[in-house]
Amino acid sequence: MPLTIASLSRPNGVLSLLLLLPGAAMGCSGDDSASGTGSAEATSTATSSTGAPATGPATSDAGTTSEGTGDPDTTGSTSAPGTTTSSGGDETTTTEDTDTGVEGPPLLDVNVSVTHTCAVDAEGLVYCWGYNALSQLALPDSEIERLSPTWVEAVSDAVQVAVGDGFSLALTAEGRVYCWGRGDMCGNGVPSPNVIEPQLMELEGIATIGAARVNACALNTSGALYCWGENGNGQVTGPTFVQTPTVVAGLSTVASVAVGSAHLCVDLEAGGVFCWGYGQAGRLGTGNEGDQAEPAAVSGLGATTETDLIAAGGTASCASIAGQGLCWGGGVGEFEFNPEPVKGLLDARRVAIGWSAACALLGDGQNLRCWGGNSHGTLGTGDEESSDELVSPVGLERADVVDLGELTTCAIQGDSLYCWGDNGLGKVGDGTKINRLVPTQISLP
Repeated sequence: MPLTIASLSRPNGVLSLLLLLPGAAMGCSGDDSASGTGSAEATSTATSSTGAPATGPATSDAGTTSEGTGDPDTTGSTSAPGTTTSSGGDETTTTEDTDTGVEGPPLLDVNVSVTHTCAVDAEGLVYCWGYNALSQLALPDSEIERLSPTWVEAVSDAVQVAVGDGFSLALTAEGRVYCWGRGDMCGNGVPSPNVIEPQLMELEGIATIGAARVNACALNTSGALYCWGENGNGQVTGPTFVQTPTVVAGLSTVASVAVGSAHLCVDLEAGGVFCWGYGQAGRLGTGNEGDQAEPAAVSGLGATTETDLIAAGGTASCASIAGQGLCWGGGVGEFEFNPEPVKGLLDARRVAIGWSAACALLGDGQNLRCWGGNSHGTLGTGDEESSDELVSPVGLERADVVDLGELTTCAIQGDSLYCWGDNGLGKVGDGTKINRLVPTQISLP
């Protein structure tokens, strides 16, 4: 649940929308035993006959089929200043070589949830794939899944997408937000059936959006933050479930927001990083595991105005302060309850956190590095061995955008989209349910 496609520049202290056409992460391993649930000029890499970068295969020699864990405590997002982002079975089978890559317009954004994936291209067209039980692919729920990208016809001017557990959002160039999928997340204020055709929410002047699990946020160009969804741990202002976007009280001008699994983090224009919501595993960075119903300052960061980005997902959160990556919480490393430096996480341009792994884009070269648990091939290294060190996915050294949803990873490099990892619900988008241990190029219709 950026860098990103939609970000805010702040000349003279004023927030303004900036569109990047088209064009970050932790460094310790996690334990996949938990079943619970986050600019350099773009240059395309030549592809091999298998549809992956010429430096690596499109698919692994062997993969595993999976039905997916479906646990909601997984996905998250990354934000640079002025942005939001948004997180089975073990039968062994032989994968087939696939060549799904085709040239097209540059891609702007990709976002992965527990249930599905959505992407947007430079023409503003949105595509979604994966599980569809709540019409999150903008299809009748009688069609339970799509294993390859499907065009969402009702949206034509998108610049960013954000997806949660059973719902999808798209931000338009005019600052409006479309929603489809589970009706109680589309902001009409009353219980409703699933939304099949994307509908505009009552939000205007929005600069960026983020989503994870059953929470969503929208940050407007004035720095006001609106959030809605589940509120069991105080992550949204209001009752147990908030169906209408509601301003988060107690915050001065918000520069960026990261939506995690039942928790939120913000970077304020005046300085300081604050988190609130579910505190399990220390993901709020407050020195303990207590829940917080109001924004609480992250320990040790003070009122810094040198925050480059923030990220949240799974049970961990991160920030880049003056180029140094810091993380706290659990799942992808032993960061415990307070921010700790991550070896190698320097000059991050984007961080994405899943359930037990994370990826980052580092430096002007947007160098793609991942670390943590590697169940189902989340790291894209061709095996399922976890890594405490930052590693590169096979054949994909650079990227413009990267995102993780539970155990599935996707990245954009120019006009090419690659996905890998858990494919039990079809979230990879290659037309199969076979887990992919290396980046696999995905074609859009």
